[in-house]
Amino acid sequence: MKKIIPFLLVLMLVVSCQNKKTLDPVALAEAYDEINIVYDKINSALLNKNGTLLYDNLDQESIAHYEAILANVKAKNIEGTLVEQMNIATGLLLLSDEDLQTIDTKKFVETLFLNSAVDDKKIEVLSSAVLANLKIEEYEATGTIFGMQPAHFFKEDGQWKYSMLDSRRISETVLRDAQKANNMTSKELLIMLLSTNEFTTNPNIKRDFTEVFNLIQEEIQVRADKA
Repeated sequence: MKKIIPFLLVLMLVVSCQNKKTLDPVALAEAYDEINIVYDKINSALLNKNGTLLYDNLDQESIAHYEAILANVKAKNIEGTLVEQMNIATGLLLLSDEDLQTIDTKKFVETLFLNSAVDDKKIEVLSSAVLANLKIEEYEATGTIFGMQPAHFFKEDGQWKYSMLDSRRISETVLRDAQKANNMTSKELLIMLLSTNEFTTNPNIKRDFTEVFNLIQEEIQVRADKA
């Protein structure tokens, strides 16, 4: 017990000073451990391309985000942010029309992340990523990765879950910067990304690239006509 008390005091100083609703020391320590376990699972899922593990630890808002993407894949509507358009186009390449008749959101997330690129650089980055600066409230917690990238967790049905939305926003910024740096249209950037070896050599591709490229061009034209 004497060893536990100093640990709890440190947690209270580091984590709870900015809480809207202060948790008691035991609940705070439990939440701290549970959140770090969830973060480790998310990191492991990304490293090992384990979409099942990822899905099981996502919050409802993140799941709803992927539900909306899957709906657009089924409708063959390539629209939204650049990240969303990329996910929709990727889903179309990886799923046949027959697959789209039965696939659910969990299986869709599994498919996306099973086919995601994990090179040596990404492994190095993910392996060194540490969750820090945790501020824990009763149903929400925030922290940072690498001391600057925001991380959000929400307690749902008694379990802490991770939000993917912060990383989606960061990815969107990266794509927009690449588009601007290369003086490309959204259509050109998407087609360039989908033409890399990551996709063209993937044995799991089930749809002709030309079909997806044509859908990208049609969607861009539809939006231009509506403007």
